[in-house]
Amino acid sequence: LSLYLLYKLQVLKVRFNTAALYQFQALQFKLADMAVKIYAMEQMVYDCAKKVDRGENATLESSMVKLFCTEAASNIIDEAIQIHGGMGFIEETGAAQYCRDSRITTIYEGTTGIQANDLIGRKIAREGGVTVKVLIAQMRATAALLKQGGDALATIGERLAQGIDAVETSVAHILAGYTHDVATVSVGAVPFLKLMGIVCGGWQMGREALVAQAKIARGEGDVFHSTNACGKNAIHTSTQPFNELRSG
Repeated sequence: LSLYLLYKLQVLKVRFNTAALYQFQALQFKLADMAVKIYAMEQMVYDCAKKVDRGENATLESSMVKLFCTEAASNIIDEAIQIHGGMGFIEETGAAQYCRDSRITTIYEGTTGIQANDLIGRKIAREGGVTVKVLIAQMRATAALLKQGGDALATIGERLAQGIDAVETSVAHILAGYTHDVATVSVGAVPFLKLMGIVCGGWQMGREALVAQAKIARGEGDVFHSTNACGKNAIHTSTQPFNELRSG
């Protein structure tokens, strides 16, 4: 999608004989943020699929993948239309079709609200948070490795740790209140599921950063790995405000 947008923006440059829109720094930030979110979505889907292929329980991850990827896709498409301005609202650029195609994904196969209520009820509260606590421990292990990986990765590790703290606080609130006040706890279900998706997306990219750093250290890295190792701050920085989303 990001490459498609670059192509369309280049067409606008030729048509109006002016600088391409993607050459403006403000739009470069938007495109970079969009690309990073797409990459995080990809990693989350692969991680969930890997667990399914191994016969492991991936019900927790499937809810996060469904919500995070569909909501992020809708946000990315909305940003794409905004970048195109009025041209994005008509059919010529193709962005409007993407908007229609992505919007339905937040509805079918379990709406965002249904996925969120299923997550806090059946997949967290009913089992006493066993699975989600294992996931939190795995994320904390990655954050610890990142903090030992030098200045660039240490920053990622610190931000990831902050997100994990928010998740852990929210899980504790869900477990403490679900049995006697399910209505109140459910109010925060969607924000909590979004928080889980954002933090897990950052976790997957943190894991990628560690792999990229190891390849570079062995002399196996290329431009792609160098970019990954240095650029993983993007999702942690751009989504940091959402770490304040919690259930209590």
